[in-house]
Parts: sequence; structure tokens; C-alpha cells
Amino acid sequence: MSDWEEEEEDYPLPLCFDSSADRRYFSARSLAKLCAVGTVREIQMFLTLSNISVHEALDVGCEPIGWSCLMYACLGQNRGAISYLLSLNSNPNFCTTDGLTPLMVVVAASDPPFSENDVRCAKILVRKGARVSNLPTYEGRTLLTMAVSKGVMDLVIFLWDKGARVNQTDARGETPLNIAVAGNMLQMVELLITLGANPRIRNLDGNGSLDLAAGIDNPNGAAKMIEYLKFHERVEKDLEKEDDDDDAVSYECERNNSSRSFLKSDVFM
Repeated sequence: MSDWEEEEEDYPLPLCFDSSADRRYFSARSLAKLCAVGTVREIQMFLTLSNISVHEALDVGCEPIGWSCLMYACLGQNRGAISYLLSLNSNPNFCTTDGLTPLMVVVAASDPPFSENDVRCAKILVRKGARVSNLPTYEGRTLLTMAVSKGVMDLVIFLWDKGARVNQTDARGETPLNIAVAGNMLQMVELLITLGANPRIRNLDGNGSLDLAAGIDNPNGAAKMIEYLKFHERVEKDLEKEDDDDDAVSYECERNNSSRSFLKSDVFM
């Protein structure tokens, strides 16, 4: 018995349907669940027996509203289902009315202990045309700030390598770096600065990275974060003194290209 069959009692189907609308409603809920945790064979059989298209938004009668089959597969990190649905030409850039895409669902559902699976799911979507840059914000957050808040460094590197802008701000003016600093994620901060993050960008409240570091609850963590940011600031100032504006721009390009070459590996391709 599959995991989906064991959990079926959580979504009981009625003994009879009052209308075709009722039948379609329960079919949509079952299909959504199959896409998240079912096998490809189970999804194939269900689609054959139902009249639901994988290209439409599913009405499951509750939150979330207007998700596609592919988005439910992304929620369950179901790589087989993701690949199968994309083979049926499911839209990798399907967008809900509130700005959520399948790739955003993968990032939002990411789990640090299993980050390798997150990256694999993201790779499948990107290979099939999922956009990484110029995406709308979801609940005010950008794709990269969502990934940073999850603390999944492999996913951050992959998204950056595929075009996510490291200094893009969200609805509150926060950069991925600001999110990492406020969350006391020193390794993430080091990674983002290596990728070209600018610690001088301030949010809508006027706070920069150093201000946010000073607000970290853990005194020891705050001290280490401030020390690192100040060290980086000194290094940047020294570089600015040595180079004119054109050279500084050239240095930034060289540093980012160097970072890209260093961080690239088979894992992120």
C-alpha cells in the first residue's frame, strides 16, 4: 500500500455526488494530493479516468487557491511527478493571482536537511524553462530572499547561478543579505557577499546590514556578525582607494566571475 493510500482517510470521498460540480471538486482534491505524494503511475491513471486538465488551476475548496497540478507536485518535492507533468507541457511559469510560481513553491517548501532534493526539483523546472529572474514578489518576498530565509545554501547558489539577482530588494526594501544578517546566519552572509551582495543597501526603515546585526538577540552572534561586516567594509574601502571608478567596476565583474567559477560544480549545473 502506498503512502497516498494510507492517508486516503484524511480526504474521504462521499458515497454519492449531488452534482457534477461535487464530483469535480473531490476529483480536484484527490488529484492535488496525488501530485504532491503519489506515484507517476497513480497520476496517469487518475488523469485517464477524470476530465481534469493538468493545465488548469485546481479548485480544491480551500487554501491554497488556484494552484496548478505542477505546483502541488512542487509542494511535495515529488520529482517524478514534476518531470511527468512537465512532459505533458505543464507551464513551469504558471503564476497565481498573488504572484506564486512553481519554482517559488519549491523554494518555500525547501527543507535544509533534504536540500539536495530541493536543488534537484529546481533544476528540473529551470531546465524546462522556469524563470529565475524578473519574477513577481510573493507576500512581498523575492525568490532569493525566500531561499535565504530557509537557510539552504545550495539552493541559493543554484538560483544565483541561474540569474537570481543577489541585491534585489523585496517589498520592505530588504536584500537577501539583510535577511541573512537579521537571521544571524553568518555562513549565509559570507556566501552572499562572495556572490556580490552589497551590505550598504538599506531597507525602507533606513537600516543597513550593520544596523540589523546590532539587533541580533544573541550577543555573541551579533559581535561576530558585526566584526565580519566591518572587516568586509574595510576591505572594500581599501579597494576603492586603489582603483578609480572604471577599475572598481572591472573588479566587481572579475570578482563575480571568479565567484561563479569557484562555486560552479556538477551539483549546480
